[in-house]
Amino acid sequence: MRWLRSERYLLLHAIEVAQVRPVGADELHVNALDDLAYFQQTERWLPREAFVAEARRRIEEEGMRLYTAVEQRVLVHYGWLVPRQKRSWFPYVRQHYDYPEGTAVLFNAYTHPAARGTGLHTRSMMRRIADGAAQPGAHWVYTAIESHNQASRAVAARCGFKCVDVLFERIHFGRVQRGRMSPADYFTTIEHRV
Repeated sequence: MRWLRSERYLLLHAIEVAQVRPVGADELHVNALDDLAYFQQTERWLPREAFVAEARRRIEEEGMRLYTAVEQRVLVHYGWLVPRQKRSWFPYVRQHYDYPEGTAVLFNAYTHPAARGTGLHTRSMMRRIADGAAQPGAHWVYTAIESHNQASRAVAARCGFKCVDVLFERIHFGRVQRGRMSPADYFTTIEHRV
């Protein structure tokens, strides 16, 4: 029961544009709406119709970029880039976060179970970082990762991201505490307990 005791930590990672490495050619498509037809529902919480409708809306109305990879008529990977973002709402910790000026944001990457372990997530993240860094006026590229997602944290570290901030939500017998902490505090007081 979450109201008894729950601790959630969201790690915000950033890379300065000057530190971004160039990337070579890859199998990823950008805003290829035809790729959406190959989406297969592998998670109960994400029905095909909802995914396709939301992807179209984000691309057409919000100017976001969807990076996709299709193999054998299956959408095996997708990941998002917001070319310029000032603020995000994170439902996981129920908080807003204000980014520094000139920030591109990566979010919501998913790799189909059949394609995991192939390096696709790493290639996608590297490409999205490079494309975000190439935007006029870009100074930073950010991504947020739930603390328990060790696989994504490892990919982010390989791609050059560093943890720069931590948002948290703690619930103890119905009392809710939300806030921020430094990465140093998180890694010395929280991470070692897990």
